[in-house]
Amino acid sequence: ESSLEGKVVTGVVERARRLGCRVAAVAGSVALPRARLAEVGIEVAEAAAPAGMQHEEAMARAQELVERAATRLGRTLGGSGSA
Repeated sequence: ESSLEGKVVTGVVERARRLGCRVAAVAGSVALPRARLAEVGIEVAEAAAPAGMQHEEAMARAQELVERAATRLGRTLGGSGSA
């Protein structure tokens, strides 16, 4: 929840609103319900690390996990899903 109030998220959401753009996010984990994300202006969020993965493993595999999450996010948003 505290990450939603950070400078980066707040800045991106505010700018997207001004420009009329949708906001999607990739995060290490996503624990908040979709309704809460929508309240702050995030349409969809994708977790990079699978549930239950240890922090150390997630960090060691960060590039791979973020790439996969971005591909899933692209598919969710209607993109080609290719990375």
